Amino acid sequence: MNLIDKLLRRKGWSWLCGGLIIILCAIPSKEIPHSLNFYDKTQHFLAFGAWAFLAMYAYVSFFRVVIGGALFGYGIEIMQYLLPASFHRAYDLADVLADFIGVLLGISLAILF
Repeated sequence: MNLIDKLLRRKGWSWLCGGLIIILCAIPSKEIPHSLNFYDKTQHFLAFGAWAFLAMYAYVSFFRVVIGGALFGYGIEIMQYLLPASFHRAYDLADVLADFIGVLLGISLAILF
């Protein structure tokens, strides 16, 4: 097992990535750094793809990462629904779909890697 393999197997990376997703999805949209402010569905797709890649690599459980990713994506949307209107965040099932497609891509990449 090489160094990159050892580093990717650490569970902390997926937790750190998940925490970053929560923070970025919870801050007011006006406060998102301009360099990160591009098409919303692409943001969800890439973020959940990265999370799923790290989670799959660390936990090596297809079922857990698929179910966890689906619940995580839906939970993010519920959180955004509950945020004040001034945050300009909304509940959007299309975001959940983008999250889930990202999860499937991340898992696929982890399996190939």
